[in-house]
Amino acid sequence: MREYRLVMDTNSEDFDRAMVIYRSSFPENERLPEKKLAEKITNQEFQLLVSYEESKVSFMAILCPLKETNFSLLGYVAVAENLRGKGIGEDFLKYLGKELKEKDEFLLLEVENPASGDNQATKQRRLNFYQRLGAKILDKVRFLLPNLWNETPPEMLLMIYPFYPLNYIKRELVEKLINKVYEDFYEQYQHPNIELLCKNIPDIVNLI
Repeated sequence: MREYRLVMDTNSEDFDRAMVIYRSSFPENERLPEKKLAEKITNQEFQLLVSYEESKVSFMAILCPLKETNFSLLGYVAVAENLRGKGIGEDFLKYLGKELKEKDEFLLLEVENPASGDNQATKQRRLNFYQRLGAKILDKVRFLLPNLWNETPPEMLLMIYPFYPLNYIKRELVEKLINKVYEDFYEQYQHPNIELLCKNIPDIVNLI
């Protein structure tokens, strides 16, 4: 069984290897600066989890517990380029889903919307991956990443994983989660996107 390790030393080889995977997996306009990641991990505001193949870091994930909720944002999850397609990411989500279920906690996922922009087939495959594992989309909830690198941020879907006990969540919780993602993960306080995104959320948000 694959093992996962929490990395807290940002001067370690494990952290450096995780950052190599991070840089190769996400476009610049979706990445937080590595210096900021290191600071947040050191302060225990973020959690960096890794796993190994042949004693080398092959997988990395960054989680951000969202304050005053029982949700954590899955900020980034990635597998080393030469090991993709071997089920490593799926193993991790199944492991994490089991851990969260025991604590009555949940993941909030940001997934690119296949209906928006280019590379729609790739985006749809990613969405299908999460749905196959049981993640649910927050229906009729729009989400945008903050503009990190002066480029147009992609349209996103928000998803909940693992199985949520209800088939809906209330507007107030969705608003809180959006605020906490912007504040706790991106350090964007009173960002204009927050008001924009919260404006048209239904009173009851179905999980589909």
